[in-house]
Amino acid sequence: RCSSAKAFLRPVAHRPNLHISVNSRVTRILIDPITKTTYGVEFIKDRKRYAVKVSKEVVLSAGTIGSPQLLMLSGVGPQENLRQVGIPVIQNLAVGYNLQDHVTLPGLVFTVNQPVTIRERDMRAPTIALDYLLNGRGPFTIPGGAEGLAFVKTNVTFLPPDYPDVELVLGTGAFNN
Repeated sequence: RCSSAKAFLRPVAHRPNLHISVNSRVTRILIDPITKTTYGVEFIKDRKRYAVKVSKEVVLSAGTIGSPQLLMLSGVGPQENLRQVGIPVIQNLAVGYNLQDHVTLPGLVFTVNQPVTIRERDMRAPTIALDYLLNGRGPFTIPGGAEGLAFVKTNVTFLPPDYPDVELVLGTGAFNN
């Protein structure tokens, strides 16, 4: 196992077109409002604000929440939201509208007298694989370790009737005492 920095940055850190600034926080992408092309990045390091110019492109990779946030701080996003907080609109786009959170709730919790879960050693049995190959049955039919999966539509959404807004994943776990 290794970090993203070790896997991807370290091998190319010597390149003259790559500048790495540690302990820095990007505050916005600099975008020309007329041509709508990026020309730099603004960031804070040691409580000082810096702006660096780019000659070709800016690669935005700030994660699920950070990337839409940086786009909106840079003027790319829903114009009504940007105007409410005083950010000049460069491009009116639905940035962040498809952001989906995965809330996890502990569901039914109970104890059993005998093991009823799928165990790794059981999965190695040739009969399990054979049952799946010949009949399409058994634990290999479970999608990614979840015993049940459903996409459902609640009545508290503005989405079309055939568009589910909740995903239910049912899985089991075991604790030994």
